[in-house]
Order: sequence, then structure tokens, then C-alpha cells
Amino acid sequence: MKKRDKHIKLIRLPDYGVWIESHQHESGFATGMHSHQYPSLIYIISGKGRCVTSKAEYGLSKDDALLLKRGQKHQLIDTPRKAMVVFVVYFSENATRIEKNLIKSLVDKISLKVPLQYSWRIRTVLRQMLHEQNTHPEYYKSALQQSLAYIMINLNRAAAFENRQAKRLTSK
Repeated sequence: MKKRDKHIKLIRLPDYGVWIESHQHESGFATGMHSHQYPSLIYIISGKGRCVTSKAEYGLSKDDALLLKRGQKHQLIDTPRKAMVVFVVYFSENATRIEKNLIKSLVDKISLKVPLQYSWRIRTVLRQMLHEQNTHPEYYKSALQQSLAYIMINLNRAAAFENRQAKRLTSK
């Protein structure tokens, strides 16, 4: 019998491979160090905090996105009196039909500050995904998969925009 790692938070993905949750933390919230058996996208809607991984620590605030690899240990810690509201999307890389390069480039970056021209789109789509998942309208499974792909495309565009801005600053 295989021993289960007690630090893995088990998530049961539906057959279409996407699950979204919304969390409103309480003041002083902190998770224990844990990981997931699927990759996950964490999007900060409001509040402040940090994410600690085995390799680094990332400050978090409104419109920050984190893309964590399957099995990557992490811990979320809210700043006192600035509890975070977050969306978390768990997904199967195989079931969602997302190009592997879209995910790989973001996972390599891990943390991304999303500029306003992308953040409003992403927040809107995350809310729509939660609605689709909860109400099950016609074709909701495909809608959830396509919405996740749309978010990944916009996160990659936001990362490219961030890189161009950084290059402009260093060239000046």
C-alpha cells in the first residue's frame, strides 16, 4: 500500500478537468505548508499576504496571480487586518486542452503582477467560471475549459507586457 503524503490537499476534479473555488479569508489566516495533486492558479482579488514555497517567498496583493506546479509545496499567509479574497482554479493539464507552453511559461515565473488592462478581464472570467460551475447551464464543461484557456492566454500576455516594461526601464 502506498503511503499518502499528509501535506497533499486532495482535490477531486470533475471529468472535464477544471474546479474553481472562491475563498474569503479571516484576519490572521494562514494555511499550513501543503501541495495539490494538480496544478493550480491562485488569483488575488483583494487584501495582502504572501506565499511561501520551498524555494522563495512572494508578496501578494490585488491582481497578483500565482501558478503552482502539481505537487509544489506552498503556504498562504495573510497580512494582519488585510485578509485576502482569492480565487483558486485547479486543473488537469490533459483534460483542459490548454497548450503546454501557456502553462509552462507561467509556472516558471510562478508570481505575476497583472496589469489593469488584463486584470479586469481575468476577474470577470473567474466570476463567470464560478457561476457556470455552480449553475450548470448548457455546455458549462466546455465553457469552463475555454475560460481557463482564455485566462492563461491573458496571463501570458500580461507577463509579456511586464517583460517589455522591465526592458524599457533598464534601457533608459
